Amino acid sequence: MVGNLTIRNVTKEISHDFDFNGIAVNPMQTDQTRF
Repeated sequence: MVGNLTIRNVTKEISHDFDFNGIAVNPMQTDQTRF
């Protein structure tokens, strides 16, 4: 799950799944996906 999101579509997901601070907006990805 984490590899699928952070590596495959990192640029696309950052646009809508991450806020301007770079922290995951998605509650499921908040702890494991943080840039």
